[in-house]
Amino acid sequence: MAHIAEEILSCRLLFYFVFTYFCYIGLPPVLTTDTGLYKDTDPMVQFTNDTIKKYLTGNDKVWIVEFYSSWCGHCQAFAPTWIRLALQLKNWNSFVNVGVIDCAAERNYKTCKDFEIDSYPTIRFFPVNWQEKPDKNAHGHTYKDTKDVESMRNGLMDYMEKQKGGVFRRNELPFRFFNGGDVQNYLYKKDFIPYRYLALLFDSTDSYLGKTLALDTMKSKKVVLKRASNDELKSKYNVVTIPSLILITISTGKFKELSPMNRTHSAYLNVLNQLAGGDVINALEDLHPPLVIDEKALQVVANISSEVHMQDITSAISFSLLREVGKINIINGDAMVALKDWVNLLAKCLPSGSFLQNFLRKLDKWLHDLGNEISSEKFVKYIEENQESNSYLPSEIKWHGCKGSAEKYRGFPCGLWTLFHSLTVSCSDDSGMTGYEILRRIRSFIDHYFGCRYCRDHFIEMSKDLQKEVKTQEEAIVWLWSRHNRVNARLERDISSDPFHRKVQFPPKSLCASCHNPISTKDTLIFSPTVVENNAKWSRKFVLEFLKDHYNLNKIQIKDNKKIIDGETQDSDAVRNRFTYKFYSRTASPPFSLLGMSRVDLSMCVVLYGSIIGAVFGLYVYFIRRKKQKTYKSYV
Repeated sequence: MAHIAEEILSCRLLFYFVFTYFCYIGLPPVLTTDTGLYKDTDPMVQFTNDTIKKYLTGNDKVWIVEFYSSWCGHCQAFAPTWIRLALQLKNWNSFVNVGVIDCAAERNYKTCKDFEIDSYPTIRFFPVNWQEKPDKNAHGHTYKDTKDVESMRNGLMDYMEKQKGGVFRRNELPFRFFNGGDVQNYLYKKDFIPYRYLALLFDSTDSYLGKTLALDTMKSKKVVLKRASNDELKSKYNVVTIPSLILITISTGKFKELSPMNRTHSAYLNVLNQLAGGDVINALEDLHPPLVIDEKALQVVANISSEVHMQDITSAISFSLLREVGKINIINGDAMVALKDWVNLLAKCLPSGSFLQNFLRKLDKWLHDLGNEISSEKFVKYIEENQESNSYLPSEIKWHGCKGSAEKYRGFPCGLWTLFHSLTVSCSDDSGMTGYEILRRIRSFIDHYFGCRYCRDHFIEMSKDLQKEVKTQEEAIVWLWSRHNRVNARLERDISSDPFHRKVQFPPKSLCASCHNPISTKDTLIFSPTVVENNAKWSRKFVLEFLKDHYNLNKIQIKDNKKIIDGETQDSDAVRNRFTYKFYSRTASPPFSLLGMSRVDLSMCVVLYGSIIGAVFGLYVYFIRRKKQKTYKSYV
């Protein structure tokens, strides 16, 4: 019996070994997804391409949805405001749901394009019983007013009052004004009223205060708030000032005024929250603290890259053409002119290897021969179908020098600035463009295609006098440098700034000490105190020399980009075999993958699993032999 027990134990150990391996070692790691600017604990639904329409379709409540891009600096700065709004709307969830979707995430690109999102952040209201069909409600209602909590809240209430189906058919919005009969009815039925207090908010008919507080207190178990403006009630409860809050104890009918000194929404919420024992949410506390930086731990010089990487430049081009241009369904008019000018500028002035220049020249010629309108679908399709080994647009968007400490930092905006600087430096006289024309084309592209609305507006404002300020190429180089430093100064301590890559005045002294020492009054460039804190003085001569050298093609690093080669210097067949371009469009199926693994990963797994099976079989044979030997010995 002993040897049987031993065999059973051995088999259990073998099973445990195999089970442990396949559960913890053999299986590929669990894939995590980027949550963008919001956490799973935030009071909102985080949509994806696969879920958004399922949530919206046929829902009996209103949805308020933010379409944002995690790389957009203004979206990052706006995120705390959106969280404050969502926290307050938690008490409104009988009528409203809150959602967000990150348009920068690859998996969500198609949805954002389908909903015609061309700038970030975009706020949309979706009606009850929304359906995906070609009518005026197909993309929801775009909110266009100021994006502060109060304004968005008021706009949402206006939209809610227009709804007639779903929950709005079963439950009346608590916006109706109470009269004397309504109050008496509450007091008469006091034994059947589940609340301890009836709060009457006296305000004007066009005020949002009473509407907001009525929704805010909907989840309270102690107090119910109603609007009032009736002269009879004003006289009965001695109301003189508007707004005023009268609290009535339902069991006794006694009343008192509870209006705070500061008669604001936040102040009234605090009063009601204390009265209700904390079950009224006040979401107006500061959720947007100033950026705190450990000055000792972060050395500015340590985080300044002295290299310009071609990977960042090519990624910025790919993103600008495939994502920024690609999100506009129909391109026509001034937008079409801007696209043609942008591609022509890239084709003539881009400091790159011949493979990308060849493709851009081909694209430029194709656009030039087109009319005045094109769909982005046709534009992207042309890019997909015109890839060759010595002429292609890299599909991989990967940041090297512009890589941030987190996905939301730096990336495309950093790459785009790098591209702009490279264009102003590399555009020769042979291009036939003046300094003004180079910057005009950059500005036009920003105006029509750059997704961050606030950033776009700020750039347009900075360049409003461009034609007066810039004529030559050198003036264009210096102008763009000075405006970039203005942006850095404005955003130095902004929430959108990467805390591990400080925005500084470039170049720092560690890279160009002479740039900070003007040689004469004529040579001096001064940034006013309204632009930078220290009223910095720069040498125009040395700054210009530094920029020409820093963004020169010979200084651009290409070793980090394995695809950047000169196809004309190698055997064409070898180049085609090794670098044949495979463009996977945003809507096409991705390359073969299982649980996030490539073919190489799967091959290695097959080898490993085969080895494990072999080892298991060997152990099985070993145990069988031991069993036979012990059986034989027992008979002997």
